Amino acid sequence: MAQHRWRDSPEVIARLIDKDSVNTWSSKDIVIKPNEACAIIQEGKVKDILTETVLKKQVGGFGRWLGGKLGLGAVDNKLLFAITGPVNLSMPIRGQLANGEAVQGLGTLRIQIQRDHIPKLLNLFTSGPREITKSWLSSQLQREFDERVVRPLLSSVADATEMRQFAFQERFEMSAEVEMRNICEMWGLSLLKAFCSTEATDLEKAEALSAKIAAQTAQGEAITDAEISGLDRHESVMVRRIESEYAQAKAQARGQVSVELESELKGLRAEEARWEAELNVERQRVELVQSERQHKSDVTQSDRQQKSDVAMGMFEQVQDAKRERMAQQSDSVLDRQKQADDIQSEMMRMAAENGALTPEVMQSFLENQSKQKQADQTMAESTSATGSQNVGSTASPPPATTKTCECGQVVADGWLACPSCGATL
Repeated sequence: MAQHRWRDSPEVIARLIDKDSVNTWSSKDIVIKPNEACAIIQEGKVKDILTETVLKKQVGGFGRWLGGKLGLGAVDNKLLFAITGPVNLSMPIRGQLANGEAVQGLGTLRIQIQRDHIPKLLNLFTSGPREITKSWLSSQLQREFDERVVRPLLSSVADATEMRQFAFQERFEMSAEVEMRNICEMWGLSLLKAFCSTEATDLEKAEALSAKIAAQTAQGEAITDAEISGLDRHESVMVRRIESEYAQAKAQARGQVSVELESELKGLRAEEARWEAELNVERQRVELVQSERQHKSDVTQSDRQQKSDVAMGMFEQVQDAKRERMAQQSDSVLDRQKQADDIQSEMMRMAAENGALTPEVMQSFLENQSKQKQADQTMAESTSATGSQNVGSTASPPPATTKTCECGQVVADGWLACPSCGATL
């Protein structure tokens, strides 16, 4: 079975319909919910008030439409629907406090339509629409609400601070309940609760603005401090970054310098190694030269030593020969001297025997001896000089020359008179 909905918006709280005004081909049922109620009015009388039920075939249908056209059936048959649950009516609040501050806000009246008071709603439908909404009902209550509740209450409030207290809400609720009772009872409304919420006044706005400015100032200071702290941190980070980059660049430069120094050191070491090699080669060459020179020197020294030994040997031989020659010369001189002495002694003996030993003979004898000694000494010196110049050669002493006197006496060369006869030679 098709259903008829009497309420199609949350704003609707009551509706009065004529059953004959619903024209449909088929009859419709009406479902009444637990928070809804329906008053059946026939011929100006309330027959019944129903809730939580289903009204079978109450509206619509071709037969009811046809009976209405033909003048059959009830002449006045109405259904009054209403919401029995609590409904909040919002009503603006405008006024001034005792100190002249303008106040704006919103008052809320929580009402309820009792099941038994639904017929009183007919007082609203007599001069109003067939549909009652929240906004329409609020506009009907607004004037009395302003004049009897809002203005007297706000004029007794000293300032906005008092209006924010809990006592003001109690006074508002009490005043609304007392002042709005008559009209609510007349329209079948029950006032359950009343409260208001007012907007901030200009002074409060100024104070709020001052507080906001102070808060914004504090916030700005906090933000400034935070930004300063952030800048300090950023500065410290930048300083640390710069220090790190500087240290890194310094390390890189030091590393580069180290690499360059290492490369230069390697070059120097290579140069040093080359110099060392050249020095070693030069040292080896010098050593080789020195070795060769030493070898040559050793060979030369050994040759010299050999030659010296040979020379010394020859010198020794010469000296031996000289000594031998000198010995021979000495022996020869001694022999010759002895021979000469023997001859002279014999000649002096013969001169003495013959009586020819005169002073002239003696003088001649002495002169011959002196000449003989000088000749022997000169011969020895010449022999020694000749021997030193002619090494290894032996010189024989010159042979002694003699001559014969007229008397037949042999006289040595150098004698001036014959020792035998005394004749001058």
